Amino acid sequence: MTEENNAIINFVNKYKSTITVLSIVFVIILFYLFFNSQLKTKKFEEASKLYYSWNINMLNENNVKADENFNDLLNSYSNTGYAQLALLKDSIQEYESGNTEISLNQFTMLKNLTNGSGNKLLNKIASINIARINIDLLNFDEAIKVLTTLPNASQDAYINELIGDIYLKQGNTSQSRAQYLSAAKLYADEGNNVGQRLIKMKISNLK
Repeated sequence: MTEENNAIINFVNKYKSTITVLSIVFVIILFYLFFNSQLKTKKFEEASKLYYSWNINMLNENNVKADENFNDLLNSYSNTGYAQLALLKDSIQEYESGNTEISLNQFTMLKNLTNGSGNKLLNKIASINIARINIDLLNFDEAIKVLTTLPNASQDAYINELIGDIYLKQGNTSQSRAQYLSAAKLYADEGNNVGQRLIKMKISNLK
């Protein structure tokens, strides 16, 4: 027992400085994680209040205050879900109001914010809307590029169908048919009867 104690004491004495440094680093990391967690919590709380205020001001048609809330969300809390939901909602409203370029820019911003490890659903919604706006602007190649760069795009029935629609608008019937057939198979795999019926109609209407 004494020999074991001596071995431990000798080890501690030999590596005292290393153990001290590692202990300090460990404590610093713990403090960093704690304060970072507190900061994130506070940030989400502030973002939620801004999002609530933005919605209220939008409903009350207080556009000046609503714009202030919206800009604050984007400038200070762009990585939070609240800012991204506000961006999605406002992008749709801008499009419905005929402000196509503003809507396109905002959907692009939302896509960039949610790329990688961001919210995959919001990223997909933003990408589809970017493609749709580009279709309206007759930027067909850009629309296809946006859709095909989505993760697992070739395994998504709706994406295949939408790309088929784009090829049809370009007059490329063979590519359109290929995309529709892929979409039909994927809809069948999903058991989506509505999707299957719609895609069969599109295929039968091809010349």
